Amino acid sequence: MTREEALNSVKANIENANLIKHMLATEAIMRAL
Repeated sequence: MTREEALNSVKANIENANLIKHMLATEAIMRAL
């Protein structure tokens, strides 16, 4: 699964925009580790 596919899946299944922002922030932190 590519990042784009995963992001599309998240957007399709998660309605809360703030939760999506949190997931993207978590992704950025995990990439930096």
